[in-house]
Amino acid sequence: MAHPELPLQHPHAIWYPGTAPANFRKLAGRLQERWRQPEVSTPCVIGTEQAGAAFSGHGGRAPQDSEVTHDVHLAAVYLLMRRELPTRAASWVGEAALPVGQGIKVPDALVRDGRQRTAIEFGGSYDHAKLSDFHGYCESQGWGYELW
Repeated sequence: MAHPELPLQHPHAIWYPGTAPANFRKLAGRLQERWRQPEVSTPCVIGTEQAGAAFSGHGGRAPQDSEVTHDVHLAAVYLLMRRELPTRAASWVGEAALPVGQGIKVPDALVRDGRQRTAIEFGGSYDHAKLSDFHGYCESQGWGYELW
């Protein structure tokens, strides 16, 4: 079960070091209001561990119920990037390949824009505190970010 797929054409927020961040309260409201439709049965294909290894990814694990909507939409972000910015998409490093820290919310993915790293995050029903924490983490790493 997943919320119906949203049409994703651009991020809700883009931030780069040295610029002012978005208003996190307003941004959280925009992200949360997207989920008005009830969840629906959604067919998904999950690659095996062998498929993950063959395509430099991971596989073999079905998403938790709470992850399905997120994963469907993150895949849509990646596919949009592959169509529109294939060089950028080729630099995509998914969350599973990023180092995990204690209590740190790593981004869903990192991409390279020249020398700059940009965190890619699909925002679910994030509140303003979670957005502020995510911003602080990216800022501490010197990364820009896109919140979809």
